Amino acid sequence: MKKKKTTYRLAMKEQSSCSLHEPEIAYGQSQRDVDVYAVISQKELDENCLTLAESKRLIMEKIHKHFTP
Repeated sequence: MKKKKTTYRLAMKEQSSCSLHEPEIAYGQSQRDVDVYAVISQKELDENCLTLAESKRLIMEKIHKHFTP
């Protein structure tokens, strides 16, 4: 599979200075992606997630086990 060659053009007012300009590319934001947020219920969080205190405790236990002979 061949790569597409990029063509560069000289700017009209800068032809005497021989400067090249890359091809212009414009990006736009899709309206479908605007204002879409994922929502998780508090019940689901309580059932499936750790609290910060539990997470810290588990990390400290793993560190303690790793460094204690």
